[in-house]
Amino acid sequence: MRNRIGGKGAQYLIQALQHNQTIKSLELENNQIDVDGILLIADALRNNTV
Repeated sequence: MRNRIGGKGAQYLIQALQHNQTIKSLELENNQIDVDGILLIADALRNNTV
């Protein structure tokens, strides 16, 4: 299944992850997120202190 999440979708995902308290796993294969987007998502997860 392709979710077709691209750069813009990654930005929304990053915003949501900044305040997340419940996500335990996140599968992002088969999307159109580039390496920079993945690194930003990883950074958002790492810095989530909520």
